[in-house]
Order: sequence, then structure tokens, then C-alpha cells
Amino acid sequence: MNIFNLTISTTLCYAWLVSLGFCGVVNEAQTLLDRLGYNAGIADGIYGQKTHRALENFYTELGFEYDGVLDAAELNDLKKSVFGR
Repeated sequence: MNIFNLTISTTLCYAWLVSLGFCGVVNEAQTLLDRLGYNAGIADGIYGQKTHRALENFYTELGFEYDGVLDAAELNDLKKSVFGR
């Protein structure tokens, strides 16, 4: 295996691992949104229109605007709403 193939393989592995992590974030957000009564769809880890709309509605009801980026900050806000922490 030459260095070019090794670099591509390594990059693809990292991309795959990162996407797995993001799927977990999306899945957790979908579950929390559904618990709060927002229709995020099935908790499948896929960030689609329903999940995006549910996050927009969640933040609108809190008096904020959703920035369109689902990350740890959004998960913390959802957890606070569900668990009161």
C-alpha cells in the first residue's frame, strides 16, 4: 500500500468515525425533541427536515432563533428542558 492509498484510507476512517458521532447527537436530539412533544420523526440519527423544523419550533417557543447547527449546545438545551438541569 502506498502513502496515497494509506492517506485516503485514513481520511475515510476518520470521516466515518466523525459521522458516527454526529449520528449519535442527532439520534439523542430526536429522542429528546419527541419527548418534549416536537415531531422530530423517528430517532434514526439522520438530520433531516423534520429534525430541523422541530429544533426551530423548540427554540421559537423559548424565544430564540435556531442557528441551524446541531451540536452539544443544542443537546444541553434539550436536556435542560426534559430533565430540568
